[in-house]
Amino acid sequence: MLAGFLLLAFGTVPWQQHVREHLAEQARPRLANEASLQLVPVRGRVRRPVQRQEQRGVARGPQLRPNTSDVSLHLVRQPLDHYDATDTRSWTQRVFVRRAFFDGTGPVFVCVGGEGPPLDASSLVASPHCNDAVELAAVVGALLVAVEHRYFGPSADVRPLPSFDTESLRYLSSSQAVEDLINVHAAVSLNYSLTHRNRWVTFGGSYPGLVAGYARLRLPHLFHAAVSSSSPWKAVVDMPQYNNGVASALANTAVGGSANCASTVRDGHAELLLALRTEEGRRDLEASFNLCEKGALDTRTLALAWAGGGAIFVGAQSNNPGCSDPACDIRTICELLSQPSDDPPTSTAAEPTASTFSSSTTAA
Repeated sequence: MLAGFLLLAFGTVPWQQHVREHLAEQARPRLANEASLQLVPVRGRVRRPVQRQEQRGVARGPQLRPNTSDVSLHLVRQPLDHYDATDTRSWTQRVFVRRAFFDGTGPVFVCVGGEGPPLDASSLVASPHCNDAVELAAVVGALLVAVEHRYFGPSADVRPLPSFDTESLRYLSSSQAVEDLINVHAAVSLNYSLTHRNRWVTFGGSYPGLVAGYARLRLPHLFHAAVSSSSPWKAVVDMPQYNNGVASALANTAVGGSANCASTVRDGHAELLLALRTEEGRRDLEASFNLCEKGALDTRTLALAWAGGGAIFVGAQSNNPGCSDPACDIRTICELLSQPSDDPPTSTAAEPTASTFSSSTTAA
């Protein structure tokens, strides 16, 4: 499980003040076309197959489909720009709610979207996003809510703007996403008759973990806690330290790695660096790694894009020992790299790359 941390504290703004603020907001005269906080149920159920993790050597069985019959899809009207009161444009945000474990007294667990597979009803049943929340909900009787991040909707009618051009994407930000959560909080509270006794906890990993944490830090009167897993709280332009974690994984015998495997990858990249310094070396690399065109490594920018994060793909962060494709986890990668060879480390690393890592090693 990815490392995570829990931000816990009682809200610094009394609940009564929160209620007064929302009552004042509801009483305020509305501008034309201003976003509504009403939840609008959408008929129908959303189903998505969830892949089974198969043991190596075992034939694949039928795809399992989670039972999403108790998950409701709702729509929440949101302002396009929360920071410009003169902009009256709005859009429709998708929100999934599951109350299978909720008796009215438990907490509210919010799965924050924004990365990975699109959210759908199965996100609240067998979730690649927030399964910690899904599993814990059954224990504590939580109401489950999954909020699709702005611009992530599957069609133009559930996105802030239909276009993805630069001007349209100015409204795609973590700050706007946190403001969206305020309206979701108000809408769900109204629709499900929630009170201050129903504590809200946001869940997310990586970037959604940041949004989950920001919601807690900026809105402590609404969100009692946040589970922010593997989130990049310290933003840096370049982070070579990430590769230290990859190296540790390659050397970890518990997942099929070894010191020799990590050394082979390290030595291979040293050879890559030397080869990138000469024209002959770059041509050899382009041929060995099946790069898209001649001269693909002739500029520093392209060379860094290709080799700067590692010339072969190592899924250290999401290593899956049950995968069945060639070189799909650390164990099978290390098995390939440990095969006897008289070639230098660069050639050894290139052999599996041509067929199994082509999408990760193409510089085009």
